[in-house]
Amino acid sequence: MDQSAPAPDSRAPADERTTIPTSRQVAVRTAPAAAVAVIGIPMIVWLLVNATGEMTTWWLLVLIFALLGLSALVLHFVQAPRPRFDKRISTREVIRTLSYARRSGTLPTDPRVRTAAGVFACGDVETLVMIAACLIGGALAVLIRPEFAWVEAGLFPAVIALIFTFKARLGCPYLKVLHSASQAG
Repeated sequence: MDQSAPAPDSRAPADERTTIPTSRQVAVRTAPAAAVAVIGIPMIVWLLVNATGEMTTWWLLVLIFALLGLSALVLHFVQAPRPRFDKRISTREVIRTLSYARRSGTLPTDPRVRTAAGVFACGDVETLVMIAACLIGGALAVLIRPEFAWVEAGLFPAVIALIFTFKARLGCPYLKVLHSASQAG
């Protein structure tokens, strides 16, 4: 990645010079938010589902959404630093760039597109870490209250997790290509 300062008359955003973190850096910075989900999901289930598998109150869904909101808030504060997403670059172009970089191992020549794809890839890595944390928290909740009707309760979240995992699969390969190119150049 080119670290030189843009020319004064350049139309590139000032944030472009900020480096894009590696997949590992993003995953490590996401760990506190993931820990909130891993600990919070089983705790909510333990508190709101009794030993016979029945919910003691119907607030379970509200508390799960509150927990996800708390995780998002923690993620906001511990998020790996990166430039802002350039809204002049279309999301379709970014996804095309991520897919092409994964297949070919090359980066786009436009630094704005390269940076926007890097920012998008960081979000993909965060998504994958948070999905993994929610799945681990759900598995722990199953161990705590195995008598609960998990098939009915977990079907919709599992489908959502699969959809997000499929959509976020391009981030890690792009960041790997990005950082291997910056180390080589």
